[in-house]
Amino acid sequence: MLTFVIAAVVVLIFFYINRNEAVEVQSYLAIGLMASYLALLVFVPPHSAMNAMYIGNLFGVLSLVSFGMILFPELNRFTPENITRVLGWAGLIGMSLLLCIYKLFVWQ
Repeated sequence: MLTFVIAAVVVLIFFYINRNEAVEVQSYLAIGLMASYLALLVFVPPHSAMNAMYIGNLFGVLSLVSFGMILFPELNRFTPENITRVLGWAGLIGMSLLLCIYKLFVWQ
């Protein structure tokens, strides 16, 4: 549930910062993918049978970092914005695929 709150705060900050600018389509796509990812994580069974704190942190933190890399690529001063966004997309899509694999085959 905390991941929902943090993702919502990130989206609100993003729209507040860009309130006078046009928002790119990939930002809307990232928000949609993150919303579907969080819905899959929380609402679709099966869930982990054991108390898997580290796996839960992995699925929460890495997806949020990737989401932040897509929405705020200018925060990374060491690489170009395009590279940061590509890495963010790779992380978010990779975590989505990994979550699907876990839901289908591991957490039966």
